[in-house]
Amino acid sequence: MVTTLTSAIVLTSQSVLSDAGHGPKDAGNVAVLTVTVTVGAVMLLMGVLRLGAVMSFVSNAAMTGFSTGIALQIITGVLKGATGYQPQGHNKLYQLGDWLVHVGDWKGATTLVAVVTLGVWAAARAVKRLEPVALLIAMVVASVGGRPCPSTWNW
Repeated sequence: MVTTLTSAIVLTSQSVLSDAGHGPKDAGNVAVLTVTVTVGAVMLLMGVLRLGAVMSFVSNAAMTGFSTGIALQIITGVLKGATGYQPQGHNKLYQLGDWLVHVGDWKGATTLVAVVTLGVWAAARAVKRLEPVALLIAMVVASVGGRPCPSTWNW
């Protein structure tokens, strides 16, 4: 849980700051970075002191909402890379809706690579012995399959 929460805090912080138009040297970024590092230090201290039971006081509904929000951040963050279409909107939910409405604007080859990568990952996970390395297999297949023919490579 500590790793998940720390990653989520970093992801959310970066997204909020970039949406607000703050650059990497703005005072707001420094303040958020300080808070994020402090939260990470407190989480580390709680882990060292074996206070993980404190998480049982966080309701299931709160954790579900938090996880859903982070999932939305991650998904909208990869939409352009997966389909070649940059969704527009002032928040992540609007961007997701814009992306779904503009299916016709997705680039075919880019989308095909993303779909094939997900398909290879799912197929590898279905094989019990390949499950631990399913993501690696999908990334290798996508990387090799997405490259031009070896005769066109410049050595």
